[in-house]
Amino acid sequence: MTQDYLENLKCTSELDKEIKEIILNNIQDYEEPMNFFNDLASHGCVSGMISELVWFSDTVSFCKRHKEEINERISELMDCYGVMSLAELLGDRFDKTDFLCLGDSNQNLITWFIFEEACDSIVRDYENKEEFGAAA
Repeated sequence: MTQDYLENLKCTSELDKEIKEIILNNIQDYEEPMNFFNDLASHGCVSGMISELVWFSDTVSFCKRHKEEINERISELMDCYGVMSLAELLGDRFDKTDFLCLGDSNQNLITWFIFEEACDSIVRDYENKEEFGAAA
């Protein structure tokens, strides 16, 4: 995967545009862009490797800014993974006492989840294109 490939990704939403911008800001520290995605897959946003998504003030703002798009994606992902609740989708760190996700902790978790899922999707799309000889 090259930086050119990432720069040329088509973004169909404001959420996608911001995720792409964050990725491009963070892969600059990597000689090989795929190493960024491997680190993220191994350590997650919880590791602090995504500087724009470290503090609650940043992740909560991100979640609120993209609330409608995030809700749509979460619904699609719940269908895809065959789960019936957000707690099931997000795992043990989800605060079940905040089932409406009004608190910072769950909004932070949602932001990280959406970002990580988007990155996983980029990698899968790239690998599929590469497998069929269409990756740039």
